[in-house]
Amino acid sequence: MLSDEQNQQAMLQLIQENQQLTSYRQTNQLMLDAVSVLLNAADAAELQYKLLVLVQSVVPFEQAWLIGERSDETPYLRLLSVYPETATFEVGDWSQLAPWLTDQSVNLADAQDEPSWALVQWPSLHAFRSLLVQPIDSAHHRYYLLLMHPQSAAFASNHQEVVRQFSLFVAGLLDRIEVRQLLSENTTLRERQKRMETSLIQAEKMASLGQLAAGVAHELNNPLGYILSNITTFRSYIQSYNQLIHLYRQLATSSGEQASDLQNQINELYRKDDIEFMLEDSVELVHDSIEGAMRLRDIISSLRRFSHPDRGQIEVLSINEILESTVKIIWSELKNKVTLQYQLCEQPLMVKANPSQLSQVFLNLLMNAAQAMDKSPAQIQITTALVDEQVLIRICDNGCGMSPALQKRIFEPFYTTKDVGKGTGLGLSLSKAIIEEHQGQIDVESTLGRGSCFSIMLPVAGS
Repeated sequence: MLSDEQNQQAMLQLIQENQQLTSYRQTNQLMLDAVSVLLNAADAAELQYKLLVLVQSVVPFEQAWLIGERSDETPYLRLLSVYPETATFEVGDWSQLAPWLTDQSVNLADAQDEPSWALVQWPSLHAFRSLLVQPIDSAHHRYYLLLMHPQSAAFASNHQEVVRQFSLFVAGLLDRIEVRQLLSENTTLRERQKRMETSLIQAEKMASLGQLAAGVAHELNNPLGYILSNITTFRSYIQSYNQLIHLYRQLATSSGEQASDLQNQINELYRKDDIEFMLEDSVELVHDSIEGAMRLRDIISSLRRFSHPDRGQIEVLSINEILESTVKIIWSELKNKVTLQYQLCEQPLMVKANPSQLSQVFLNLLMNAAQAMDKSPAQIQITTALVDEQVLIRICDNGCGMSPALQKRIFEPFYTTKDVGKGTGLGLSLSKAIIEEHQGQIDVESTLGRGSCFSIMLPVAGS
């Protein structure tokens, strides 16, 4: 038979094992419930509060706080969640709680017996005697779980162990919430950045059009002028045609002397108004007017495509066509200043891109080239080629060129060498951003006094 002492030891061992088993069951249940909370919580605040509710189901406390530690904020501690929600309290000086907010778990049977507790000037804490503090370390931050009870020795060692084990699991949940928040913040920042870039691109478009406005108006006025002139001339011809048609109708129903008289009138009209010339000239008037109207259509179409707010549409398009469309917009700025030379690849060069954005890049480079001219004859050469599954676009000029120091800065935002009102300093920086967004690259080669050459490489569509 066992002695009384052996029986007592066996009983104590059974009690300890039972407590351990209870703690194990409680911890497992808490973890299962916490997973459900994570899946269903709408946000971090709801998750934090529901975790406190879960702890309350196995640990007897009257009030619980979840405190967050942030090294980049002042004060570096802040109260994240409180249970119950109806609890009233006033936050005091966080530094007064520092002795208990450490990297170790703390279980105070009676805080009133602690000499340092008298220094805590938090009226809302003076009603509590038992204090259980558990640090929780996530990947990015430290948290503290603070459980309080008005009775002394309210938290047993098994309660402390359950909270410790649960805190290790909770750290993983908080990591997921932090990652989710970071991803959400990054997404928001990227969307905001995209909106700002779109606004800047649109503003730069409008600035470019503003500089071209007078030239474009003149370019539109020329074909419009000769279309109006041709129509006016053709309207005067119509009067003679109407007279001639009227005479022929009478001639068709006449005979004898009346028919002879009508024929003489027709001959006289042919001679006096030179009908033969009118007929030939009418064909040319119509042909020239159609050409002028098509010229107007092309300019307006190019302007509309260029100035339309960018909606991010990506298309498979021909680089040569985009270049030719852009030249139509800026032609009024170029035609009296430079000689434009093309060396375009004969085979189709198709890229996957935003046509409006690429057009803006080419417009910026062509405008800069035209404004850099300080010699005669001034020349701009546009070249396209296929190089190793990449589309090469080169826009070269024989203008004033750039120093090595200037070449290092030309792609910086708001950097410009132009006079006030003649440049925003955004053209080349936005052009670089647009090309890089299209998985391409833009480079410049320049010699002071001899000219500059900008090279753009874009991937071939489908490569």
